Amino acid sequence: MPPNQNPEQIARDRIDRQLALAGWVVQDNRAIDFNADPGIAVREYRTDVGPADYVLFVNGQAAGVIEAKAEEQGHKLTTVEDQSGRYASAKLKWVNNNTPLPLVCEATGIITRLTDNRDPKPRAREIFNFPTPAAVAEQLSQSATLRARLQNLPPLNPEGLRACQVSAITNLEASFQADHPRALVQMATGSGKTFTAITAVYRLLKHAGAQRVLFLVDTKNLGEQAEQEFMSYLPNDDNRKFTELYTVQRLKSSYVAPDSQVCISTIQRLYSLLKDEPLDEAAEEANPAEQDEELAYSAKQLDRAIVNPDQIRTVIRAFKAKLPEIFPGRREVPKTLIFAKTDSHADDIIHTVRREFGEGNQFCKKITYQAEEDPKSVLAQFRNDFYPRIAVTVDMIATGTDVKPLECLLFMRDVKSRNYFEQMKGRGTRTLDADGLKKVTPSAPGGKNHYVIVDAVGVTKSLKTASQPLITKPSVALKDLAMGVMMGARDEDTVSSLAGRLARLDRQLDDHDRRRISDQAGGVFCRPSTGWRAFDPTGAACTNG
Repeated sequence: MPPNQNPEQIARDRIDRQLALAGWVVQDNRAIDFNADPGIAVREYRTDVGPADYVLFVNGQAAGVIEAKAEEQGHKLTTVEDQSGRYASAKLKWVNNNTPLPLVCEATGIITRLTDNRDPKPRAREIFNFPTPAAVAEQLSQSATLRARLQNLPPLNPEGLRACQVSAITNLEASFQADHPRALVQMATGSGKTFTAITAVYRLLKHAGAQRVLFLVDTKNLGEQAEQEFMSYLPNDDNRKFTELYTVQRLKSSYVAPDSQVCISTIQRLYSLLKDEPLDEAAEEANPAEQDEELAYSAKQLDRAIVNPDQIRTVIRAFKAKLPEIFPGRREVPKTLIFAKTDSHADDIIHTVRREFGEGNQFCKKITYQAEEDPKSVLAQFRNDFYPRIAVTVDMIATGTDVKPLECLLFMRDVKSRNYFEQMKGRGTRTLDADGLKKVTPSAPGGKNHYVIVDAVGVTKSLKTASQPLITKPSVALKDLAMGVMMGARDEDTVSSLAGRLARLDRQLDDHDRRRISDQAGGVFCRPSTGWRAFDPTGAACTNG
C-alpha cells in the first residue's frame, strides 16, 4: 500500500508500529479476533459516543484507549484529554464494560502521554513507549496502583536511625504521597546518606510493592561501595539482611536480570543501555558531573528564559509557596489565570502546575482557540465549577469574557501593547459577592473586592506601546463598511475596521461557509491570518500578514 499522506494517518502508522514493537497485535474493527493474542489493539473501535481510535484489550478484557493525533499537535495534547477521557468512559460495542477503562493515552507517534484513572489524582505523564500487554496485565491484577499504595505507607520505625535520617525518609515519603516525581535529599558528609537511601528503598519494596528500583551512582567505585552496603544492610523489622530478602544486581554489562529488584548502575552504564551502545569500563571511572557547565540567565533574558522547564518550575514553585501569604486562610487555590507565550509553553506550564501542586488533570486546563475541546465549555467550568482551579491561556480571555471568581493573574509572558495589557488585566477586575465566590471557592472569607497580579517576567515594568484597536468603527454595520470601500472610501479607520471585522468573521466560518462565499465571489476567497496589511477594493489583489 502507498504511504498515507494525511498527518493523522501518518501518526497512526507510527502508533501501529510502536504498538507492535511493544507486543500488541493491531487489528481492524472489521476483523476482530480476541483469541489472536493476549494483547489486542483494535482500530476505530465502536462506542456509544463514536469510534475510539484504539481500544486495548488484555486477555479479552478492555483495558484502555488511545487517542491518536497528528505530530503537529504534540505540543498541545492537554487539550484532548477530555476527548480521550470520554472514550474511556463510554459504553463499548460487543463487550460489557460497566466502569471506565483505567488506561487513557494520547499519542502522536512521537509523543505518548498516559493517565491511569486508578491513581488517587489521575494525571497524564509522558512515557517512552507503550507498556507491553504483560505489564498492563500485571498492573491491572493489583488492587491498587503504586501511587495509591504510597498513600498507605506505615509510620517509620526510628529504631537504629539518626534524627537526620528519620527526617530525610519521612519527608521523602511525604513527597511521594504528594505525587511529586522528583525529590532532593541533602545531608551532611558522614550522616549516612547511603544507609538512608537503602532504608527508603527497603520500605518502597516491602510496603509499597515497588517492582524495581534503580540506584544510580557517578562512578564504578561508588557502585561497588553501594553494593557492599546493600549486602550488609539489616532492617530494624527483620532478622534477615537486605540481599536475603531482595535481589540486588550491580550492572556490569548490558544484561539486566528479569528478577532484579534493585539495579545499581553508573550514569555512563545506563546511558549506554538506553543508546544500545557498548561501553568502555574505563568510562565508568570518571565523574560525568565534573564536566557539566552551569547555565545562568540575566534579567534581560527572563522573558525568553521563562519557556525553559526549570524556569517554569521555579516560578510555579515560588507561586505555590507564596499563596498562603497572598491568600491567608484559603484551603484551596484561588481561581488563577496564567498567560503563556505559545501553545507549547502553555502545555509545559500545565504539566508543571499539576506536578508541583500534586494534582490531577482536572486541576489545571488550557483555554485557547486552538483547544480540541470547546473553549467555551472549559471557560464555563472555570467560571462556574470548583475545577479547574488554574487555567492557562495564550490567545483567549483577553477581552469579551467574564470570569468573576478569578482572583489571581500570573503573567509568564511579556506584553508590548499597552491596550492589550490593560485588556489582560481587565480579566481580574470583576467583583463578586460572598455567596457567588463561595460557590466555587468555599474557603473565601467574603466577596471579591480585589485581585492579585503575579509578575514573573517584568511585564508590569516593561515598555509598552500605545497601539490602536483594529476596529475603530464598532457601531458601523459590516455591509455599510463594505459598501463604503466599494464606493471608494480609503481612510484608515474604514479599511482597518472592515479588515478587523472580516478577520473576526473568518474565525467563525467553517469549510462549507467558505465554499459558499467562494462560489458567490466567483471562485475568489481571501483569508486573513493575523490581520490584513493592505486591501485593494478593485478586486485585483489582497495581502495578509
